[in-house]
Amino acid sequence: MLAARADGLAVKAAAGEGLAATLGTRTYLGRAYQYQCSTAAGDLVANGTLSEPLEPGTAAVLEPVAEQCCILAPET
Repeated sequence: MLAARADGLAVKAAAGEGLAATLGTRTYLGRAYQYQCSTAAGDLVANGTLSEPLEPGTAAVLEPVAEQCCILAPET
């Protein structure tokens, strides 16, 4: 299981490896845009750069930011 906060998942344009997502509401945070994302794993929140704002409804990929994520053992 991958554990990450919103800044542990980077929103990228639909090319590349990662978790496929459709972007929903975009919120300006000052240092980044935060997106509500719909994925096959459920609804998630992820951050994107200010230099590449993406529109709601856009297909995107969520890529883990290694230094801001951790792997957890499954609960038994």
